Amino acid sequence: MTENSESKKKTAHESIGSGPESAATRRIAKAAQELRGEAARTLAGEAPRRSYRPPPASRLAQDAVQPVFAADLHESERAVLVEVTDDLDQTLLCMLPEDAMRQMLRLRLAAVAAKTRHNRLILQRRRDWRLGRAGVWDLYTGFVMAGEAREDAAIRLLETLAVIGGLAMVHRADRTDSHARLALFVADLPTGVYPAHPAQELLEVDADELRGLAQGAPELFSDELVWAEKKGVLFR
Repeated sequence: MTENSESKKKTAHESIGSGPESAATRRIAKAAQELRGEAARTLAGEAPRRSYRPPPASRLAQDAVQPVFAADLHESERAVLVEVTDDLDQTLLCMLPEDAMRQMLRLRLAAVAAKTRHNRLILQRRRDWRLGRAGVWDLYTGFVMAGEAREDAAIRLLETLAVIGGLAMVHRADRTDSHARLALFVADLPTGVYPAHPAQELLEVDADELRGLAQGAPELFSDELVWAEKKGVLFR
């Protein structure tokens, strides 16, 4: 083989993987590696202490004997209890969310996908161990509390977790499994509005970056986020 042929072959070999698509793949792989390291450090720490204050009502101790319904609760109780539902989404009783999750009873969740004007999704690091795996990247996800509408829960989650209020929510999709009924909402952030919780870790991704990361390293993300990405309801 001539020297000129060898040179052409070498040039062609070096050009493989140098296009825009391969550059994006390398960027996603690098991001996945960094996120794995961050997740490992977070998961290696101690589980955060429970931040709730149990309501004073003595009827909580009677849950196993007598159902407790949202209509019978005081306001202080509604703030810390969730409704356990049946297959038809009818309320069976109210209880503490960690107890319902531990027993794998079905309850209601709400999730908000907050997007910038450039159609980039804002993810936050999950800190609430009661939802499942802590340390993963997640939407703004949380419990629908007793007596609370799903959209009201979504508004509350964005206000408390992102310090953003007054935004319109669009109900985009629902997911039902053995332990939760999830309602997914999408909120478009106006110009100049951005999550401002001082203790929150944030990550911005576009549709291609999220798809690549969710496929290559799904363990870095919450089950709810992976489901929403696969369903294709986040970037319409």
